Amino acid sequence: MRNNLRYIFAGFITSIAVVVILYIVVNTDIRGSGSMVTTNREGQPMPGPEQKKIEALRVINGSIKKTYDSGDTKGAIEKCIALIKKDKNNMDTRVLLGEFYTGTGEFQKAGDVLKDALIINPGSSWGLRAMGSLLYAENKLKASEEYFEKAVQSGSKIDAGWAYIGLAKVYLKTGKTQDMLASVAKAKRSDPENKDLANVADYISKQR
Repeated sequence: MRNNLRYIFAGFITSIAVVVILYIVVNTDIRGSGSMVTTNREGQPMPGPEQKKIEALRVINGSIKKTYDSGDTKGAIEKCIALIKKDKNNMDTRVLLGEFYTGTGEFQKAGDVLKDALIINPGSSWGLRAMGSLLYAENKLKASEEYFEKAVQSGSKIDAGWAYIGLAKVYLKTGKTQDMLASVAKAKRSDPENKDLANVADYISKQR
């Protein structure tokens, strides 16, 4: 009798284990070199802890940007500094802070922050573009052009569009009209649905 109960219990445990394994297999998508991406019932990837952290940071940075745009530049800068103190590898907020410092004319601080950001991620299209904008503001046009070119080559559609705008501004200032027009056209083609980008591109092209 006891042996029969043992067999029944063992069979029950095995059945549960099979169900659990099947659930994991059905809800997990194997991608790349051994990486596992958990998916929902529709087969869409579910964000892992790191992705959720990135998305949360984007929301926070977006809120800080609104604070800056409202005119509270000091408050926005203080929020950035507080976030960076919590996470030394927070590259995105460093770039945002660098843009704020550029906007307030604090070029030395902007350069220091952006250099740190590009140490964390040398290929960041946003970081490269922000450095190009800083150098343009400092009238270091050759260096500015080089950073905008790097941002264009980074592969990000959004940053490439605005990097082309940066190049157009450099070419406009240096009297290279044809290069300016070519950059404006490339900016609009890189992100055709971005109306803000298109409006800025049209404005620059009329300044020749």
